[in-house]
Amino acid sequence: MIRHKWIHSRVLLTSLLPLIVLVTVVFFRCDSPGNSGGLFRSLQGKQDRWTICCLRVSILDHEAICNQYADLLRRVRELDAGKVRVVSDATSSAVYYGEYTKISEPQTDRLIFPTQYQRDIELIRRLSSGNSTPFFGAQPELLERGDAPRHPQWSVFNASGQYTLHIAVFYNTGTFDQRREAAEQYVGALREAGFSAYFYHGMVKSHVFVGDFEEADIIHTPEGVHWGPRVEEFVSNNEAEFRHTTENGVIRKRRMPDGQFVAPQSVLRQVPRADEFSVMEQY
Repeated sequence: MIRHKWIHSRVLLTSLLPLIVLVTVVFFRCDSPGNSGGLFRSLQGKQDRWTICCLRVSILDHEAICNQYADLLRRVRELDAGKVRVVSDATSSAVYYGEYTKISEPQTDRLIFPTQYQRDIELIRRLSSGNSTPFFGAQPELLERGDAPRHPQWSVFNASGQYTLHIAVFYNTGTFDQRREAAEQYVGALREAGFSAYFYHGMVKSHVFVGDFEEADIIHTPEGVHWGPRVEEFVSNNEAEFRHTTENGVIRKRRMPDGQFVAPQSVLRQVPRADEFSVMEQY
């Protein structure tokens, strides 16, 4: 299978993982660990660094306003004044606090924010100025988006069709932290096999898409959108690769409301415009 022809220690392997590993997880627990073999334990790199975006302002005098709010944060005894900073550009300014690295939760291997982060963001959200709570909307934000893609032309924003098939998602865990590299390697392997494939790197997850489809290739019904004949033929000709969505290289069955465990089917996604990052973050 193409899915398992990824680069391991810079060498292309063809049989590192079993063909498909079916992992049963509880419904809505998509972040549970699976049997992902040696690939994900060996692809180790620098961990994502996070900060707290306390406030963002995009009106006139945005930098001066943010500096005033930053001074408020610096006067809070429970916070470290040296960790407060203001970042500005031509159109907006933001107040940031701290720097954090997620830690591995022993029971699940998923990455979670440390206790200090939880304390800091809860405190910041509760702070008031007069009758207002200016930092109530504080949110985590990546300090850096990671290394630039090696093949930016493979971005899903460059897909030639109106729709593309979402077949894989990668996310960092306590033993694997190169989701971006894994996604791009998978896309490269698909392209070597002759498929149109694309990636998208979100704040937490990286996604892989395959195929270029048009409005005529989907069927709209009262129950929702369904694959048309061309999409179904495309998937049927590559059943093991494209029928289901994988997470970190494995298929994870989910428990449905009726109690049955079902492997998630790949989903047709509308190709976004380059400025539609918020849409992509919902995947």
